[in-house]
Amino acid sequence: MYKYNIFAFVFLLVFILVIRITDLYLYVAGSTFGLILIFVLPLIGAIFAFKGKGWSKWILMILNFIAFCYFAWVLIMVIGYRYFGDFAP
Repeated sequence: MYKYNIFAFVFLLVFILVIRITDLYLYVAGSTFGLILIFVLPLIGAIFAFKGKGWSKWILMILNFIAFCYFAWVLIMVIGYRYFGDFAP
């Protein structure tokens, strides 16, 4: 593999590990550093994947984009729940 592809894969793995280890603690506690870290990791991974070569470049770009969208969706849900209350009927 190309070195940029390896960097992109490492950033994706670190993102997954941070999400699984913290398990929404960062969202509730409001740790700004943790939120910024989780927000930036997929973006940096996508940048490194864009510089990569081969078919793994596109797979890593798609996976990093999915990771970013996942975090954005969870963050929107948490912010909505925090300011607007429970959405359940």
